[in-house]
Amino acid sequence: RQFARLVKALDMTLKIRVSCLLFDSIGCGQSPPPAANGGNTISAYSNQEIRNDFRALFQRHADLSLKTVVVAHSYGPSLVLPMLQEEEQVFPYLVGVVLIGTAVKSKFLPHKDGGHPLLKLPVFILNCLQRSMTEEFLKVAIHPAHDQVKKAARVDNNANNMRVCKYYHANMVWATEEDLECCIEHLPTLIVHGADDGIIPIACAQHLHNRLPKSKLVVIETASHLVQMEQPEQVAKEVTSFLVTLL
Repeated sequence: RQFARLVKALDMTLKIRVSCLLFDSIGCGQSPPPAANGGNTISAYSNQEIRNDFRALFQRHADLSLKTVVVAHSYGPSLVLPMLQEEEQVFPYLVGVVLIGTAVKSKFLPHKDGGHPLLKLPVFILNCLQRSMTEEFLKVAIHPAHDQVKKAARVDNNANNMRVCKYYHANMVWATEEDLECCIEHLPTLIVHGADDGIIPIACAQHLHNRLPKSKLVVIETASHLVQMEQPEQVAKEVTSFLVTLL
């Protein structure tokens, strides 16, 4: 829904054709987990495997002759930023980056590589704890003003495959300041952060802004970690304004 609002905002503002290629790590969100016969293993969720999937999807479906902007949320930039440095030919017309509710390793980031300690428990225990874990996540990830977003997120989170969650988090390695090199010199960057983000503190967004001379920081009020779902119209407006500057 948030991308539908973004495309509508772009169409009304820019009067140009916009194509959104959505990528979601296999087995996460709305995509099915890998087949049980060999695919559903911890190695299937390594950062390099996920980058390979993203690279293949982009090269197959994207129009590589068009200006490209990469939009990534939460842990997503830790997957994308190193790839932007590794292979510029993957994105020959990359003109900007949008970082939403995210961070790189620093004294401001509360999370460690390898995911939350709870996710190291056996899968059958995680299945028993799933609903309680969902409620704790919702408390810090969604502003109290957005009850409908919370209801929808509760359904999605309680439907998660906990084996996938365990494997995915076990492979987490957060991007470093060195991974920002791709943005520092030539890529304009929009940083969007919920003012009340309980997952990644707003100090992380300010840290990114301080490290990226060509960045713009936008703090969205009455929003937490799922800011693009909590305030979709405002986020779409900010992204649209940012894209106008890239034309």
